[in-house]
Amino acid sequence: EDKSVHKNSVTLLKWSPCGSRLVSTDKEGVVGVWKPERGRLVMICKIPPQRSKGAVTHVVFRTNDPRPKVKAGGDDMPCFYFAGEDGIVYLGSDDKNHVTEVMKMESSDGGFSGTMVLMYYHDADQVVGINEQLIMYRASGPNETGAVESIPHMKLAARPVEGDRMMQALWVNTGLLVTSSNESILRFWKLASDENFILRIEDEQVPPD
Repeated sequence: EDKSVHKNSVTLLKWSPCGSRLVSTDKEGVVGVWKPERGRLVMICKIPPQRSKGAVTHVVFRTNDPRPKVKAGGDDMPCFYFAGEDGIVYLGSDDKNHVTEVMKMESSDGGFSGTMVLMYYHDADQVVGINEQLIMYRASGPNETGAVESIPHMKLAARPVEGDRMMQALWVNTGLLVTSSNESILRFWKLASDENFILRIEDEQVPPD
C-alpha cells in the first residue's frame, strides 16, 4: 500500500480487462494505476490544475482502441476513460504524460454537471456519458493524430434522479443501452440509429419475479 497516492477517501477500484492493472480513484480527483502482481504504483494521472476538481466516480476501459497498444511490463494495458463530479471525461493510460480531455458534459446553462453514467460502446469505439441533468454525451477518440470526434448530445426524456438514487445503465445488445432512473420504466437507446423506446415494468411482456 502506498499511502502517498490517495490522501482522501477512495471512491472506486477497477481492474483492467486482462487483470494486469488496478485503477484507483478518490474524492480529490486523483487516479492511480497499479500493477498488483508487484505491489507497485505504475503512474498517477495528473489533471490540468486549471480544471475543476472533484471526486472521480467512473472508469471504463477503451478496449477497441485503433491506435497502437500501450505496453508496460510486457502486458497489454488498454487506455481508460474516467470522469466524476465535474462531468469532464478524460483518457488516461500507463503514460503519466498523456492524460487527454475527451469531452465536457455540461449542464443546460453551460456549467458543470456531475457524471451519472459512463459506458464504452466497443463496436463504435465511443465513450458514452450521461450527466446529472440527464444529457447524453458521446465522443470517439482521440485517434492517432490526437483528434476527438464529438457526436451531437441529446436530452433524455427520463425522470430526474433525486437524493441518493443512481441511474443504472447496461448494454443489452450491440449499441443498445438500457437505463433506469427512479421510475418503473426501462428506457432503451439504440445509439447507431438514434432511436429509443420504453418498456413499462407492469407490461404483460415482463415476467413476474
